[in-house]
Amino acid sequence: CWRSCKKAIKLSLRGSEVLEKLKEAEKEETEKAEEKAGCGTCPPSVIFHPEYGCFMIETTPSAPYGGFVRDLRCVEANMRLRRAKVKEHLKTGEVYSTMTTYPLMGVDKFTLPPHDPNGPVAKSQYVPDQLINPHPRFATLTANIRTRRGSKVDIRVPMFKDKNTPPADTEIHMDAMAFGMGCC
Repeated sequence: CWRSCKKAIKLSLRGSEVLEKLKEAEKEETEKAEEKAGCGTCPPSVIFHPEYGCFMIETTPSAPYGGFVRDLRCVEANMRLRRAKVKEHLKTGEVYSTMTTYPLMGVDKFTLPPHDPNGPVAKSQYVPDQLINPHPRFATLTANIRTRRGSKVDIRVPMFKDKNTPPADTEIHMDAMAFGMGCC
């Protein structure tokens, strides 16, 4: 989710909060879905899962799609259903985006609410620990990978140069798992 604030786009860190609401609604719907047949072999509902970033929500169909060409017609309808369910729980100004990465990740105060980087888990100079989903497995995964490596993640990507690129900028530096795990 991202939110437009004073003409600045911020990454909303309410994914866990929204996921809780979706899980409550999912329990109610599962009972109703067992009574429905869906559209032929189409899964009648969706399931929501926690993801690495607390700005992310993973969704899957409640059952596998069938193995026939006719089952392909179910995919788009199920994707629309997932988006509609998430949108029901967004605040005014929030948008549910299906981008694989947030372009301003690590730039200034890019989260809402704003948080400072250099937390004890990721130890990133760009990304705050509050970006990591509060489920214990994600912070543990981040800390364990950093510990096993003996250092932070160190990703360096050459920067595309054009007339607007400052001469001193030669690469994009990323120093946290959030730059990979948070880009699904």
